Amino acid sequence: MAHPSSAAVSSARICRVADRAARPAALVLCGVAALFFFLVLLPPARPFPYSDDWVYPRLLAAPAGELFAWFLAPNNDHFIPVMKVVQFGLLQAGGFDFRVLIALNAVLALAGALCFLAAAARYRGGSRVGDLVIPLLLLNPAFAAFGWGFAAQFVFSVAFSAIFLAAFVTSANLHSRRWLVIAFTALGLCALSGMNGLIVAGITALFLLVASFCTANAPLARATRWGSAMVLLLCLVVLWQWRPSGASISPLATSPERIGEWLYGIATSSFAVAAVLSAGWWRAVLVAVLVALAAILAARSSIRHIAARDMRLADAALHGIFFGHLVMLGAIVMGRAAQGGWGGGNEGHYGFLTVPLVISAWIIVSSRLPALPVAALGVGLVIAYGAAFLTGAEWRLGFVRSTAPHHAEIMEAFRSTAPSAEIVDRYPLDLFFIDNPDIRRQLTSDIDALRTTGSPLYTHRTR
Repeated sequence: MAHPSSAAVSSARICRVADRAARPAALVLCGVAALFFFLVLLPPARPFPYSDDWVYPRLLAAPAGELFAWFLAPNNDHFIPVMKVVQFGLLQAGGFDFRVLIALNAVLALAGALCFLAAAARYRGGSRVGDLVIPLLLLNPAFAAFGWGFAAQFVFSVAFSAIFLAAFVTSANLHSRRWLVIAFTALGLCALSGMNGLIVAGITALFLLVASFCTANAPLARATRWGSAMVLLLCLVVLWQWRPSGASISPLATSPERIGEWLYGIATSSFAVAAVLSAGWWRAVLVAVLVALAAILAARSSIRHIAARDMRLADAALHGIFFGHLVMLGAIVMGRAAQGGWGGGNEGHYGFLTVPLVISAWIIVSSRLPALPVAALGVGLVIAYGAAFLTGAEWRLGFVRSTAPHHAEIMEAFRSTAPSAEIVDRYPLDLFFIDNPDIRRQLTSDIDALRTTGSPLYTHRTR
């Protein structure tokens, strides 16, 4: 009988030590990233609305019935009532300082990181050194969520999918109905977080529904069946009331070249601004190989266990999150490519939606391959995304420092006696990413509404 070499034994021992240190190291990284954001990046951030944020000031004088109708009305293609209610309530409590929305995004991203860390450890029965990539991905300050409140539309779906996965895996391990209720509540809220969340929640619920009929003596199979059916019903209700907006264009209206351009952009956008500041086709290859390997492993495992009728419900939940995000990103590629080419800034906007795909792919691969290849892959991912995190932190810090004086000037204009129309004419693109006469008229009205809130941020101060 052959005995393992001393080198193999030493390597295995190093892997075990590194894996044991991974969880505390990841938690420390979460804490450091959170402190850096809240103490350094948030205070000089833009306190006034930008782009879609301007919808909130015009609601200040709306009667209760109109406000309720707006909460339930779609925003372009997205049904986001939870986000609207939470953001409007926070703005009123915070004196319409729009940094509270950016802070909310950071809290949700941190919650997502902690939940994905918990889900990975509980799914495998232990942490891996590559789990450090989870906070490096979710807390990269270069993503738009860390500088713009309305990017919460993406953050909510990502956070709820992470909460769902952590709660469901915990439920499967402990045979706990309480955790199962939390899991399906989070998945339902994910379905109410825009079309992105709807696709992820619907596919995940479908995976679980099928698995609930193909599992051997699972104590929570019946409850999982009912929970999945309820989420699928919710998805169908949202889809039934959905009407295509101007943002909806047939994917048949584009060319293969443009689709390829978007595929490459999406494949590299989990690296945020680092994908733009430094060239590197290797990023797309790394993500493509990781995702393809995870898809093969997940598909083979699912087919085998469904045929044997011994499917693990935790597997179905993880595979649903993985394939749900894969399909959702494919829909984004096909739909947005029909509107135009991949442009600068898209990596910060859409990149956050790619993060759960990379994380779930890592969890799948790291739970099915041998320890040494997993450790090597994990170290490689941590190095690659660690460098992207540092680049993103440096970029965001430079951005807030360079724009803080200009934003302070705009805030002084808000507090001055200058007419709102004059402020809009002076700073149009600082308030909205598009400039035309209709938008200027709307912004003038919105600034008038903000100035009547009584908030010290926007009220004229006498000297």
